[in-house]
Amino acid sequence: MTSTFRNEPKHLMTIGVIGAALIDYQVRKTTTARQQLVELASAAITAGELDDQEQVVVGHVLTQVAANNQFGVTQHDY
Repeated sequence: MTSTFRNEPKHLMTIGVIGAALIDYQVRKTTTARQQLVELASAAITAGELDDQEQVVVGHVLTQVAANNQFGVTQHDY
């Protein structure tokens, strides 16, 4: 599989940071964690470091956690 990213180490670092933010949001379910994930993903997209498939994953997590919160899952900002 050939990478479409010119700077593979930078891309892998980006994936690590976004992945950590995804996990944080899925675990904590706070508005702060969501905002951080959105901001990091937006910056990565602008920098060309997230491909279409990776953007879909982030979007799916944002949508899924938001949908679960509509059905009584509580949010706690600590």
